[in-house]
Amino acid sequence: MKIAVTGLGAVSGWGWSAGELWRGLDSGRPAIRGPRRFDTTGHRTHLASEVPEPAAELVSSIPGWHRLTWADRFGLVAALEACRQAGISAPLAGAGVFFGGSTAGMLEGEEYFRVLLGDASHRLHLQDIASHQMNGPGDEVARRFQADGPVQTLSSACAAGGLALGAALEALRAGEVELALAGGADSLCRLTYAGFNSLRAVDEGVSRPFRESRAGLSLGEGGAVLVLEPLERALARGAKPLALLEGAGASCDAHHMTAPHPEGAGAALALAA
Repeated sequence: MKIAVTGLGAVSGWGWSAGELWRGLDSGRPAIRGPRRFDTTGHRTHLASEVPEPAAELVSSIPGWHRLTWADRFGLVAALEACRQAGISAPLAGAGVFFGGSTAGMLEGEEYFRVLLGDASHRLHLQDIASHQMNGPGDEVARRFQADGPVQTLSSACAAGGLALGAALEALRAGEVELALAGGADSLCRLTYAGFNSLRAVDEGVSRPFRESRAGLSLGEGGAVLVLEPLERALARGAKPLALLEGAGASCDAHHMTAPHPEGAGAALALAA
């Protein structure tokens, strides 16, 4: 069974759409700057690719915006864009949601405990601690689109979004779902920022991965969603396929906490899957 991509959406440091992401990449203009949502004092670096503030029109167009975490917002806006391009809308009968992530609403959870432990200038909000769950972004997308199929959240650090695409592909080929929203969303948070700084894995300046003197990565946040469906189904309803998802593979070489096997053993196993 051939699986087609019929819609895509993205939120990134360049803005709240796939078009802004593409134009940013094409311009060569970096989207790496100082985070505004938490203090970076005491870290090696003070830079990251943070999603810019949304336009007022976007905020007002999404009911319940202010109760959502940043990760929820990234995933939901990306899903809305992807579904518009695919020509589909709620309710999505027979659809599954497959999301990858690492921190979900951790930023909001951190804020809850920061206030609880002594910042009397802010009020406590129970929603901040409830939103800490890893499945938040995927569940929010499933609720908004009334998807009645399986909802899966995969957490495997940098590989999570790719694994979500693989899970969606398997479910479609097995006939478990007729359509899938697959992708992921994460927001920057203090834990991630401190962790990568502790590993000394971040560049103190803007990351330049192809220079000889490269010094590490730059952290970022955002979300991306693809609409996946059988090619025959897409053509039958008049959708325009953007690409085909031919396969997916995964492995774990367990070589090192942060470094892959020097001979690419894990990558080779994934490609052979």
